[in-house]
Amino acid sequence: RRDLIDPLSAEEQDLRSQYVVRAALEWGTPFILYWQMYGNEYETATQRFSGFWLVNNLNEDQPVFGTLRNLLRSGREKYEEIKKEGREPTTEEVTVFLSTRIGNSYLLSVQKYPECN
Repeated sequence: RRDLIDPLSAEEQDLRSQYVVRAALEWGTPFILYWQMYGNEYETATQRFSGFWLVNNLNEDQPVFGTLRNLLRSGREKYEEIKKEGREPTTEEVTVFLSTRIGNSYLLSVQKYPECN
């Protein structure tokens, strides 16, 4: 149930970020910027840190950090593979390849957020 999801959980942050990355890739954007590296937003009302950081206030990598790192790593490996063929990858090749790297998580987000599909 949607009301049981903690919108501030690290897992939720990762899932939503993957949905955004997938949508951006399908849209064809050449760059995706993740704004917040470190967590430093403390809300006194809830007495907790909140935000969409890659590294939390305890200096712990969040799941989204690993997701993005793995996505970049696999993209770089694919780029090197194509360069060995003596050519640059096309935008479509990059989009399709990277989209498949977040495909399973994307399917989960579509199930979880059908209104976003």
